[in-house]
Amino acid sequence: MSEDRQPIACSLDAAGLRRQLSGWENLSASCRAVTVDDDGCHARLWFEADRGSELRRLAAAEQECCGFLTLSVTSEEALVRLDIGSDNPDARAIVATLVDAAGTPEPTRGAERPVDSR
Repeated sequence: MSEDRQPIACSLDAAGLRRQLSGWENLSASCRAVTVDDDGCHARLWFEADRGSELRRLAAAEQECCGFLTLSVTSEEALVRLDIGSDNPDARAIVATLVDAAGTPEPTRGAERPVDSR
């Protein structure tokens, strides 16, 4: 592992992890599109704009407990976009877990723009 990469580690205990995943799952009904880069370490999810505050809160909490991830939330027209990424290839499984929890549309691999599957 490169010295500039943070180790894959979460600071949450089992109960905290369940609460955090539950928060992501609660957003899944408002997910409108998902893209995952070919490397599997970067994903973008688009949600209904009215979920922006909740999304920002969850992203900040995730960034706090999983420092190896980079999360950002951006408003785009009528949607809000969540970017999840890591420079550590060992983070693929964690990125996939978050995508599975928060995103209900089938992910589009390597797409630059969302493909709305609803």
